[in-house]
Amino acid sequence: MLGFAEVQNLATWVGGSGQRNKAWLNIALVDRKKRKRSQKELEDAMREAGRKIPGVDLSVGFERPVYVAILGNDAEGLAKVATEFAEKVKKIPGVVDVELSVKPGLPAYAVKLKPDAIRELGLSTPQVASSLRAYVNGDTATYWTTPSGDQVEVTLRLNQSQRERLEQLRTLPVAFAKDGTPISLASVATIESVFNPEIIRWQNLQRREAVFAGVKDRSVGEVGDDVQKLIEDTVLPPGYTFDVGGQLPSSRKPSAD
Repeated sequence: MLGFAEVQNLATWVGGSGQRNKAWLNIALVDRKKRKRSQKELEDAMREAGRKIPGVDLSVGFERPVYVAILGNDAEGLAKVATEFAEKVKKIPGVVDVELSVKPGLPAYAVKLKPDAIRELGLSTPQVASSLRAYVNGDTATYWTTPSGDQVEVTLRLNQSQRERLEQLRTLPVAFAKDGTPISLASVATIESVFNPEIIRWQNLQRREAVFAGVKDRSVGEVGDDVQKLIEDTVLPPGYTFDVGGQLPSSRKPSAD
């Protein structure tokens, strides 16, 4: 943004509680008499410049009067419904800076137990989880008192070189048979690549995803009417509901059954 001659100074801050992937720019412009473009014109130019940056969702200004929440209990279904609705909102004249609360999530691995194998071997979910936790995170084995009287927690876990790859984890023994034969993780579970949500949002005891948007070249009321009409024309799958906020008229529309 410093590439704009109209920018006098710029302050930035990055991250925060639950917002590690966000950054804010506080931009101060030179006096209006010293520049040809108005603030609105500069906002449009900066918005266009931001679109050229791969992987960045940009919004200009602190006020986004359009806010529509969608509630439901199924995380994947809710993300799909919210994403489809956001695409429709983008087509409304005057809507800018559309943002969706649905994010890709954090990459992780899920260990899914094989029910038949667990029952046959007489194992339990807590037993397998406890073994894996000890291998990867470590378990507190004891406490050591230093000569100065301080207590130090002693944690036992596998060396890093033994827990770096999935192939290593699959071969780890999570229990032992009656004859002492080790039972490997691969024999009772599978490991799958997943994405865990960074934040789970709740409202009225349901999961919530939301669509935010700003308004440009039209009044908030005009855009709000179009958003309201879109909501009324949208038939949600069973189990999902709209909840409208921001500066738009409050409305709630149940899903079709």
